[in-house]
Amino acid sequence: MEETCQVSSSMALKAVRISYVYPLLLFLIILLTLSQTLSSEWWSAGIALGVLALYYFVLWLFRRRIEKKYQLKK
Repeated sequence: MEETCQVSSSMALKAVRISYVYPLLLFLIILLTLSQTLSSEWWSAGIALGVLALYYFVLWLFRRRIEKKYQLKK
């Protein structure tokens, strides 16, 4: 049994940006900034990963609002 869903290309690109591009940029910016200011790379990486976890947690909190914006067509 196969089921297909259709999403507009603009919605798909927005989902990719929210899921992958923004977190990657956030992680890199924080990691590079903290590696210049802190003496320990371990702390820089840990804080950057913590911020990334916080980002995905906030996405999870707003999942209902985000779901309303995406219309799946079967």
